[in-house]
Amino acid sequence: MAENKLFVGNVEVLALTDHAGDFPMPLSQLFPTVPADAWEPFRQRYPELFSGPDTWHNHYGCYLLRSQGRTILVDTGLGSKATSPGAVHKFAGGVDGRLMAELHAAGVRPEEVDTVFFTHLHPDHVGWNLSQGGANPRPTFSRARYVVHETDWATFKQPKVQAKTSFPFWDETLGPLETPRCPRSSPG
Repeated sequence: MAENKLFVGNVEVLALTDHAGDFPMPLSQLFPTVPADAWEPFRQRYPELFSGPDTWHNHYGCYLLRSQGRTILVDTGLGSKATSPGAVHKFAGGVDGRLMAELHAAGVRPEEVDTVFFTHLHPDHVGWNLSQGGANPRPTFSRARYVVHETDWATFKQPKVQAKTSFPFWDETLGPLETPRCPRSSPG
């Protein structure tokens, strides 16, 4: 894991991987207006990102930042079948993410994370938010303040936006963070 670490001033940045694998939809379906030959320069420059002529090999990563006694997790990956079953099924073929094992290997317990920062709220960035779903959701990072751009939160919170997704990731990973049932965690 040491090769995934760098320092920017007094900030330690550790790259973590929740999952890596072939994206379940072909590039031609994801980007229907992009001609197949347009991918060639990218295949040559980044061969590790393509596992076939029409297949994107995706990496679901997160970052851990440590500095001056603070521990900040940037994004929470895909999650597991227990925490985010829709995302894990759709993007990872039912395979649990490994973020928790990566944190453990870095010597970080979930309760040591004091801030969770989201770059954005797509399902592959919010999967480990809750360690328990259903009627008693609990934040995985129980002492953390969850931070996200207000516009992103307001957009994904809209029922019409949620209805466009093929699985209820808002209910599985984000919505409960706003309720009093999840103490010490609020967006903003």
